[in-house]
Amino acid sequence: MTLDGARVGVVGGGVAGLAAAVELGRLGAETYLYESSDTVGGQIRTFRAPGFVIEDGADGFSTPSSSERELLTTLGLTGRLVKQRALPLLSYRAGTLSRLNPKLAAELLGIRTHGVRPRSSLLSFETGMSDLVDALESALSNATIRRAKPVLVVSPSPDGIITQTQNHNYDAVDLLVIATPPVVAGKLLSFAAQGLGDTIPVPELTSIVTVSLAFPRSAVVHPLDATGFVVIGRDGAVPRDGLRACSFASSKFPGRAPRDHVLVRAFYRPGDALGLDEADERWVDRAIHDLDPVLGLRADCILSRVARWPQALPARPGAPAGTSTLDLIHRCGERVVVAGSAVTGPGVLSALCSGRKAASAVHAASHDL
Repeated sequence: MTLDGARVGVVGGGVAGLAAAVELGRLGAETYLYESSDTVGGQIRTFRAPGFVIEDGADGFSTPSSSERELLTTLGLTGRLVKQRALPLLSYRAGTLSRLNPKLAAELLGIRTHGVRPRSSLLSFETGMSDLVDALESALSNATIRRAKPVLVVSPSPDGIITQTQNHNYDAVDLLVIATPPVVAGKLLSFAAQGLGDTIPVPELTSIVTVSLAFPRSAVVHPLDATGFVVIGRDGAVPRDGLRACSFASSKFPGRAPRDHVLVRAFYRPGDALGLDEADERWVDRAIHDLDPVLGLRADCILSRVARWPQALPARPGAPAGTSTLDLIHRCGERVVVAGSAVTGPGVLSALCSGRKAASAVHAASHDL
């Protein structure tokens, strides 16, 4: 049985929402994808300049499981995978760079290892992580993307679900997938059913700013023979504000810069010194000032890019990011399915599979309507 004739809304145009919409289209549903910003992809965004591939958001993902690889194969992406180079990660402490133990690095950055040695190698795509978003968008069928249309209210009706966007625009759908960050998912579920929003644990969130800088190879003294470095303060922890880490993007993955150039990416939590909305020029000046004593910069950067992610990451390592639902999907009233980071926590491929599972749950729910 297919979903022919069913109208399904998908709230959130990140990887989970896109994957859900792709699968719903394959099942025959008429899909409406609501995205609050002008572009889909969520926290995946790639900027491409001649010879350079610059990630504003996630730059890779861990080795896919068999089901995740199947999804990548379906999207035609397995032949476009590139592997992170086998290089160490460094720490920067008291003015000195040294090799950092992978397990300690994971703990400092808030990555849960569950006692298992973390996998040091990541995967990405030849021309950046947006390859995944582009492939998902190309695979959409029978779908309408409503860009810059955040869903404000979800209301149950006798025949389905009513969604309200800006300017009091309403859509009536038979079923709904909510694939948004936990804060938004909790609010929308609270509208859908009293108290249901409390089932989504919302971690304390913090903002992040990344500054990508490109230089001629000859302008950087450090050999950049690592994937990057993590800043460790006097208390042995990553500083809460200011420079927290730097990725040597052109060393980490192939194809990120021309052969005679390098690309680095500094990670900041905005604070008292510089706020989230400070001008790009000030953030670039700050990054150059901070990186010069570490890397030895001998010329101006030839390309820069600043990316801001408000309230994007858990503020504390190990903070809960998803529910304990075993199948990663929470269903309400047979008409609402939740997918994405609200139930899976962070992770590009887990979001991808979550979206597909959400579509399957919608399909199953449609049998009971």
